[in-house]
Amino acid sequence: MGTPKSLGFVAAGCLLVLMSGAHAQQLVDPGFESGPILSEIVEEFGVWSVDGGTAVGPTLGITPLEGVKMLKFQETAPFCQRTDPWAWGELACIGQLIDLAPVRDLLDSGNARLVVSAAFNRIAGDAHTDTEFLITVRAFDRPTLEGFRTWCLNYRYWDAEGQVSLMSDDSPETWERAEVVLDLDLPWQSDSTFVYVFVRAKENVHRDYVYGEEFDGHFADDVRFEVRSVCPADFSLDGDVDGDDYDLFAAKFDEADEAADFNSDGYVNGNDYDEFADHFDVGC
Repeated sequence: MGTPKSLGFVAAGCLLVLMSGAHAQQLVDPGFESGPILSEIVEEFGVWSVDGGTAVGPTLGITPLEGVKMLKFQETAPFCQRTDPWAWGELACIGQLIDLAPVRDLLDSGNARLVVSAAFNRIAGDAHTDTEFLITVRAFDRPTLEGFRTWCLNYRYWDAEGQVSLMSDDSPETWERAEVVLDLDLPWQSDSTFVYVFVRAKENVHRDYVYGEEFDGHFADDVRFEVRSVCPADFSLDGDVDGDDYDLFAAKFDEADEAADFNSDGYVNGNDYDEFADHFDVGC
C-alpha cells in the first residue's frame, strides 16, 4: 500500500472546460468500489457491464488512485462470446448507461455539454504490452431502455458520440487522466434521453486470445461524468441565465460550498464571485 502514486492530466486533443456552473453527477460507483462488473450488455442504468472486468485492490505494483479498489481490464468479449475467439475485438469495453431525465430542461435548450474523464494506469511490461486507453460517450434518443440490446454484443445506434484516446506512459506510479467533451447542441442531439459512458483498453500492440488474460496489467479508476451548460453562468442548469442562477451561486458561495469554485482552482473566494459575475453579465 506504500507505493507512491501521482496523477497527470492529459488533454489528448480534447477541449478543456475550465469554468462551469453547477453540474449533475449521475455516475454510479465511479471508483469501482462496490457492485459487480457484468460480462454482458444490460438494459439498466447505473451498472458497470459489457466485456466484464474485475474490481481489485493494489495489484502488480499499482495502487488505486482513490478508494481501495480500481478496475482491472481483462478481455475484449463478453461472456456470450467466450466460445468464439474470432468474435473477440481489440477493445476491452466497460460501460455504464446514464439517464438524462434530471437535466431535461438543459437538453431542450440546446446548451447541454457532457464532460467525461477517467484515470488510467498500467504496468511497464515489455515490447508486447499494449499502451492505449480510450474514453467514449454515446448519446441515444429512445423512450426507454427496453429493446436497447439487440443481441449478445449489439445495441441500438447512437445519435452523438465523443471519444478520446490516451497513449499511456510506462510508469506504474503515474495515473494519467483523459477527458472528452460532447456538446448536445444540434436538434437531434438535444432529444437524447440517455448516454453510454465507456472506459476502454485497446490491444494496440499485441493481440492475445487467452480469455481473461488479454491484458498484462491495465487499470482504470475515478471515472467522472458531468452535465454542464455551455453557458458558464447557467448555474441552475435550466438552459437560461437569469436571477435564479445568481441567487443559487450566491447561496453556495456564502456556504463556501465546493460547487461555488467557479474557476476550479480548489478554493472558494472572491475570484470565483468576480468570474461568475462577469459571465452573468454577458449572459449566454
